[in-house]
Amino acid sequence: MKRTALKFAGLLAGTTMMLAGCATHGDGIAEPPTDAIEASFMCGEGTRLDVAFSGDKAVVKRGTESHVLTQQPSGSGYAYAGGGYILRGKGRDTTWTAPDGDELSCTEIDPANPPGIQPPVSPPVTRGLPGTRWRLVHFQSSDDSIGTRIPPNPEKYLLHFASDGSLSAQLDCNRLAGKWAATPGSPTGGGLEIQGGGMTRAMCQPGAMDTQIARDMGFVRSYTIRGTRLSLALMADAGIYDWEAVAPE
Repeated sequence: MKRTALKFAGLLAGTTMMLAGCATHGDGIAEPPTDAIEASFMCGEGTRLDVAFSGDKAVVKRGTESHVLTQQPSGSGYAYAGGGYILRGKGRDTTWTAPDGDELSCTEIDPANPPGIQPPVSPPVTRGLPGTRWRLVHFQSSDDSIGTRIPPNPEKYLLHFASDGSLSAQLDCNRLAGKWAATPGSPTGGGLEIQGGGMTRAMCQPGAMDTQIARDMGFVRSYTIRGTRLSLALMADAGIYDWEAVAPE
């Protein structure tokens, strides 16, 4: 059954669907069930993703690769994760993230009439942390029982690394103030220490990650910048917070 991802997002909000199994051929490549809601996306580098949504699963095909992802909590749009891959979308736009952090921004297309492939567009390069602002993408735990966590309304989670060494954060309905100090080992990463100050104590919505992030900022030990993505790694391999760049105000 062919439907758009935009229609699928509406079904997620108002309909509970029964899970249909994903058949596989002898080569191990997953095939979507016959009653799947299908959508195709074209990404910035000319890559095409074909996705079949069924129940709480999504089968994502990229070339000869095929990945089965499981639905994740999402306050807006849809989110799926599995095997280190993450698919997040809203309306006709979706983002495909690989286990190494590489990210593709994609837009839904008509598979029968795909647009011409455009040359890849290089993302802006962020030169260090001073003066930068970031929006939360997700938290990836090294504990498989926790896995990937995406809070409701991740756009309400913002970090600002001021040039004077002060840190300010919007964490859902609360605000955090603190200080930061980086020890760059290269133009794109190095050691990082964050000292949290006071945080407001409003009661945020269920599933909010404000208190968790405020606590974990004190355990950040390093940072890595890849294009428009910032990864903050916690001590003892406890997990990684991924953030995406936000244009300066």
